[in-house]
Amino acid sequence: RVEIDGHGESKLNHSYSYGGPALAIRTINQNFDLNIEHFVQVDFSQMANLIGAIGGVEIDVKENEIRDLNKFIGEYCRAAGAPECPIEQPGLQMLNGIQAMSYGRIRKGGTGDDWGRVERQGVVLEAMFDRVRGLSIPELIQLAPKMLKYVTSDLSLAQIAGQRAAAWHARDRARPHPDRRQLAVWRQPGPVYRVRHRAGRPAAQRLHL
Repeated sequence: RVEIDGHGESKLNHSYSYGGPALAIRTINQNFDLNIEHFVQVDFSQMANLIGAIGGVEIDVKENEIRDLNKFIGEYCRAAGAPECPIEQPGLQMLNGIQAMSYGRIRKGGTGDDWGRVERQGVVLEAMFDRVRGLSIPELIQLAPKMLKYVTSDLSLAQIAGQRAAAWHARDRARPHPDRRQLAVWRQPGPVYRVRHRAGRPAAQRLHL
């Protein structure tokens, strides 16, 4: 629980409900001494579309994750008008957008509860970054319009283009970068924020709201 301007002490995710990204960013900055300036927001269906646009992501699926991963995947496929695509075996494999989205949502059945879900969502995001970093500049330029229609952000196209150049050279995922000051949001049913933290604050990488 944290202090939220105008709302007293409450759960961190409530800041998003009360005031959208602006209040969520301000609450995180004030309570964790961060300097997040921008956000990128997607909901779960948009995340599936984003992953599909880059050709899927490579994920190491554990045996104990398969049952819950597949629990609602048929429902997600039907909603998207896609053929059912359950995961049939554990191990490192290429997941399509719906499979990866389902992987990022599970938290029950001995899979680590809420913190396990946060970890898996981080794994999906990093796998997406790895996938994009492997593309050439012409490929990125061609891909950008397809991806941008699935996100909401306060960054302009020019700012996104500037960030792309910095991300291109950020090969060490674990090393904090002083220019990483964005907030990525998986929204619905509640936001989970992946904070690109300032140098010296590795604990801020993982915040579950």
